[in-house]
Amino acid sequence: PRFIFNLLEKSHGHKRCALCSCEIDSIIQGAHIYPVAEIKKRTDLTFEQQIQLATDKDNGLWLCENHHKLFDRALIHFVDGEIVYNGTLEEKDITFIDKITTEQKLSNSIYNEHMQEFFSLRDIAYADLY
Repeated sequence: PRFIFNLLEKSHGHKRCALCSCEIDSIIQGAHIYPVAEIKKRTDLTFEQQIQLATDKDNGLWLCENHHKLFDRALIHFVDGEIVYNGTLEEKDITFIDKITTEQKLSNSIYNEHMQEFFSLRDIAYADLY
């Protein structure tokens, strides 16, 4: 709940997919950039530090269910705020994702340097999947 509250605060209470502008509330989800499962593995952090990382407003994006699944399965990721497709995707899959993705870059209103740190941590954790 704290993570969702922080994302809502960052977005001024407005839930909208960062990649397709969908605003259907029931399918918009808070997607962690640096996954909680990876944070829990960090023995160099105290429990309080893990909670802080997991609930940080810059460690998340509002995504529709489609984009959230693509992101969680590392079929899409971001480099400097721009969407990049996984090299294992077939052309027909890329064509489909292009059709449902109206934004190829994260908006400057949500993307910042602190968020980039979370993307960098995700890239390390998911390096073998890209």
